Amino acid sequence: MLKYLIVLCIFLKSSNCYSQDNLSFLEQNYQLNNIFSKPEPILDSTNIYYNSIREFQIWDKKYNSPVDSVLTNIRIYYKNGNKYRVEQFYFENDLLKKIVEFNEFGINGTSKSYYQNGNVYHSSIYENGEQIGPSIYYRENGMIEYMSLNNKFSANALYYENGHIKRLTLPYFCQSDSDSQMGANIQYGFWESGQISFLTIFDAGIQSFKEFYIDGQLSAEGFILNSIWNKVGQWTYYYKNGLKQKELNFLVTTDPNRVNINHGISKFWNKNGKLEREEIYLENKLTKVIEY
Repeated sequence: MLKYLIVLCIFLKSSNCYSQDNLSFLEQNYQLNNIFSKPEPILDSTNIYYNSIREFQIWDKKYNSPVDSVLTNIRIYYKNGNKYRVEQFYFENDLLKKIVEFNEFGINGTSKSYYQNGNVYHSSIYENGEQIGPSIYYRENGMIEYMSLNNKFSANALYYENGHIKRLTLPYFCQSDSDSQMGANIQYGFWESGQISFLTIFDAGIQSFKEFYIDGQLSAEGFILNSIWNKVGQWTYYYKNGLKQKELNFLVTTDPNRVNINHGISKFWNKNGKLEREEIYLENKLTKVIEY
């Protein structure tokens, strides 16, 4: 934040086009999240912005770069002391970068952000401060990159550049109340060709996991604890011909700090199905190797 303010002060000093009031406003309110997320009413009716427009400039990130910034203009519209719209424009071409509308409860209506070429970067729909419609992120060429439903349901999809779904996440509703887990999700992964690449349920305790080759052949199956990175129990890996490649055993636990621990017998086969080696582990410590 300090870096941006220093750059901004240099710009303001050289251009001599903004008042000390604007600079003071930036120093005290340089939080884009607040500007674009909170109603921020002006309680004092004698304030010059009570029924007016406040304008200033900031350096803000480019949507197509995680490190580069671009100079932008911001306009905040007030009516009877309530902020009802914020607009942000690219300085170099005066094209809209972002627009958010408000009512007294928060964001209200469609919120949109744009790339410098004019294509939509992100859009979402709100009502009285709550997201009620899908939140969609686009690539610079206009193709959808990511989409989620709303804050109530953790349903979302990530897309490849060709428009095919890469990952689909849906709420997981268990068949019995005893198995039900708040916040649990079922997730499908897909290859760029459209074939399924993996299937699992996460944030629901110990659940099964399956992974597939690009042709749909099963490549691995096992168990996870809440996340695909946390392996527990028995895992079996397969060659493309369908024969077993290896069979690993991990500690069976519900403690997320004790996952991915080799425990028990691990077996390894060659591509012809012949068992070649066994390894015996005691909590990640290799205790014995048997060659065949």
